Amino acid sequence: MRCICVGGGDFASQKFQTRPDDLVIGVDKGYEYIRDQKVDMVVGDFDSLGYAPTHPNILQLEVRKDFTDMWVACEYGLERGCNDFVLYGGLGGRLDHTLANLQLSYHLVEQGCKVELLDISQTIFVTAGDLELAGKVGKTVSIFAKDSATITLTGFDYPAQNFTLRDNFPMGVSNVATADVAKIEVHSGTIVVVVNDYID
Repeated sequence: MRCICVGGGDFASQKFQTRPDDLVIGVDKGYEYIRDQKVDMVVGDFDSLGYAPTHPNILQLEVRKDFTDMWVACEYGLERGCNDFVLYGGLGGRLDHTLANLQLSYHLVEQGCKVELLDISQTIFVTAGDLELAGKVGKTVSIFAKDSATITLTGFDYPAQNFTLRDNFPMGVSNVATADVAKIEVHSGTIVVVVNDYID
């Protein structure tokens, strides 16, 4: 099952898509964006939203806590058996929130999940498995490693074969997809793939 978590950051409404069997969670201020759509659960301390919403399924958190609202929402998704997470509005606005959601993504990947984060101008994939990017010809694609990762790239302006990326040198920045399906094979490690896909 796929878990859709909607946070309070900006994202392009054209990108927001759900399937009937998705678990959809509004996370604090993110609930405001989707309140008129199917929402299965609302999670948060509601400091950003400014009020506690009226919804049949609410997990209201204390303001002072050790976990972010998004972390708790994703843990709920894990408990429900989800292994595919899409986080809308989890980037931009505040760098600390962006980094927190990347760290959350690493945690989800360690649980065997795949993660996608979206905002207005980019999509970020966090994965320990292979990734295929379809329909991204001409898009800028940057690839980073958590710690280190060995990858093979096909369908890119700068291809690579069994190349090791490390987290202390940005060798993978600003590549360009050149094939209808650009492929990233992950031989070891976890990668963060940033796709510039701004929607006019």
